[in-house]
Amino acid sequence: MKIAFKTALVIGALILSPLQAQAYETTSYARVISSKPVWTVQTVSKPIVEQSCVHSVSDNHDDLLGDIIIGGLIGSVIGNAVSDVHGAGALGTSIGALIAADSHAQNASGVRCVSNSTISETTRKVISHYEVKVRHDNKIITFETDTPFKRHSLVKVRANERYTLLN
Repeated sequence: MKIAFKTALVIGALILSPLQAQAYETTSYARVISSKPVWTVQTVSKPIVEQSCVHSVSDNHDDLLGDIIIGGLIGSVIGNAVSDVHGAGALGTSIGALIAADSHAQNASGVRCVSNSTISETTRKVISHYEVKVRHDNKIITFETDTPFKRHSLVKVRANERYTLLN
C-alpha cells in the first residue's frame, strides 16, 4: 500500500510540474533604455574574369611561296587530266595557286584569346544584431535582437525563470 501511494505521488508530481512552471510565467511591458547596433565585418568574394585577345599574323613567306607552287602544280595536273582543251592546265594552275594562297592566309592569321580569372575580396561592416537594454521591475535586462527599438518605447517581455523579449 505504501509503495502504491508513493508511486501515485511521484506520478502526480511529474504530471503537475510543467503546469506549475507555467503558472509563474508572466507577460508584461518594459521600457527601452538603449538600443545599440552590434557591427561585424563581412568578407565578400567576387570572381573577376579578364579575357585578352591578340591578333597574330605569320610572316612566314617561304611557306606561302612553297604552298602556291605546289598548289599550282597540282592544279595543272588536274586541269590537264580532266580536259584536253587548250589552256585547261594553265587554268588549273591558277585555281590551285589561289586555293593554296587562301588556305595559307586563313591559317597564318588569327585571334588567340586567353582568359585570366582572379578573386576580388572586399570587406564591409554590417549590422549583426542589436543590443537592447530594458528596465523591468527595477532590473536592467539586456537582450540581443534583430529588431532595433526606439529609446523610451515599451516592449513586451515574458518573465519566468528567464526573461524573453517578445516582438
